[in-house]
Amino acid sequence: MKTLKQTALALTLTLIAATPAFAGQAESRSVKHVDLLERVEHQQQRIYQGTKHKELTRKEEKVLKREQREVRELAKLFYRDGHLSKHERQILAHRLDKNDIQIRRLRHNEMNRYVQYHKANVHRDHCRL
Repeated sequence: MKTLKQTALALTLTLIAATPAFAGQAESRSVKHVDLLERVEHQQQRIYQGTKHKELTRKEEKVLKREQREVRELAKLFYRDGHLSKHERQILAHRLDKNDIQIRRLRHNEMNRYVQYHKANVHRDHCRL
C-alpha cells in the first residue's frame, strides 16, 4: 500500500513538473505560426505602401498579390491538420523569403506608374500631330 502511494505521488509530481515543458512546446509552435502570419501581413503592408507611393506598377502589384495569395493558400493547406510540421514551416519561410526579395526588387526598380503613364501618353500625343 505504501509503495502504491509513493508511485502515485511520484507520477503526479512528474506530470506537474512536465506540464510547463509541454506548454512551452505548444506556445513555441503557435508563436512560429504567428510569426509566419505576421510576415505575410508585413509583406501585404509593403505592397500596399509601394502602390500608394507609386513605386509599383499595376502589373507588379498584381504579381505580388498573386504570390501572397498562393502563400496564404499553401499555409491553409498545410494547417488543415491543426499544426505545421517543421518541413511545412521551412517551405512557407522559404516562399516568404523569396517574396521579400521580390517585393524589395520591384519597389526599388526604376519603373513607376507615372513614368509608364507618361511614356504611353507622350507617344500617343506625338502620333496625333
